[in-house]
Amino acid sequence: MSVQRLNNTPCSESTFSVENQGVPLKTELLDTTLDLNSPETRKTVVFPQQQSSERIITRLQTECEGEKARNQHLQQTFNAMRYIKTIRPADPVQLEAKKIVLPKRKKAKKTLVFDLDETLVHCCSNIDQAAVIIDVKMPNGEFMKCGINIRPYVHECLLAANINYEIIVFTASHKCYADTVLDYLDPTHELIHHRLYRENCIVTDNLFIKDLRVLDNRKIEDIIIVDNAAYSFAYQIDNGVPIISWYSDPNDKELFNLIEYLRALSTFQDIRVANRRMFHLHTFYNDYLHEFGLENKENTVIVNH
Repeated sequence: MSVQRLNNTPCSESTFSVENQGVPLKTELLDTTLDLNSPETRKTVVFPQQQSSERIITRLQTECEGEKARNQHLQQTFNAMRYIKTIRPADPVQLEAKKIVLPKRKKAKKTLVFDLDETLVHCCSNIDQAAVIIDVKMPNGEFMKCGINIRPYVHECLLAANINYEIIVFTASHKCYADTVLDYLDPTHELIHHRLYRENCIVTDNLFIKDLRVLDNRKIEDIIIVDNAAYSFAYQIDNGVPIISWYSDPNDKELFNLIEYLRALSTFQDIRVANRRMFHLHTFYNDYLHEFGLENKENTVIVNH
C-alpha cells in the first residue's frame, strides 16, 4: 500500500480489483440509485475478498515499510510538521460561527471527508497540459476556462467508499471552482453527498484548516479525512489519512490502495484507534517537537482539541 504511513480520465476504463484476491461480493450502496449489479459497475469495480479488519491493518502496516514509501512519508510529514508546530488553537468564536448541521446519510455510520486539489484532481497552471477543460463561472458572472487532470481511480474509490460511508468533499478552494469540478466528477450528486468550501475552513495564521468540529452533528470518532496536506487536519491529527500529492502521474495508485484501508477502517468503533496504529502521526509530531526543543514554546498548537 503506497498511501503514506505518516506518513485518465474522469470516466476510467480501467478495471479495478485488489491484486490476487478480487472476488465479487454482494454489497449494498446506502441511499443511492447506483446499481452494483449493473454491467457498467461490474466492469469498473470488483470488491476485495473479506478479511478481518485487524488482519488488514496489520498487513498494510507491513507493506508500508518499504524504503521508498518510508522516505516519501518522512519528507511529506516533516514538511507538514513545520506548519503544525506553530498553528495556534482555533478561535472559539470563529469555530462556533462555522459550525454547520448537514443531513445525515441514512444507515451510514461513518463520514469520509476528501480534500479536492492534489488529492482527487490537479488544477493545471498550463491549460495545454490538462486532460479536461471546464468553464468556471466567477462571482462577477464572467466565465474562466480551467484545466484539470483527474487522479486515477477517483471514481472507483468513490464508488467503493459509498458502501460504508457518507462522503463529503472539503476543500480550501472557492465554491465557484469546486462546484464546477465536482459537478464534472459527480454530475448526479450520488457519489459525493455534501460539499464544504473555503468559507467553511478555520482561518489561522493565514492557513485554511479543515477543523472537523464544524460538522456539528457528527461524532469526531466517526470522521475520516483524506488530504495531501497534513496541516489541513492539524486540529484532529488522528482522524487524518495523509496521501501523497498528485499532479499528473497516470500510473498513480494511491486511491486504488486506499480502498482496502477504508473498508477496514469502517469497522472500528473509533477510527482514530486504527489511524494511530497505521500512521503514527502523533508520535511523529511529538518527536519533531522534542528534536527541535519546541515542547514548551508559546503558541504551539495542541492537537485533537
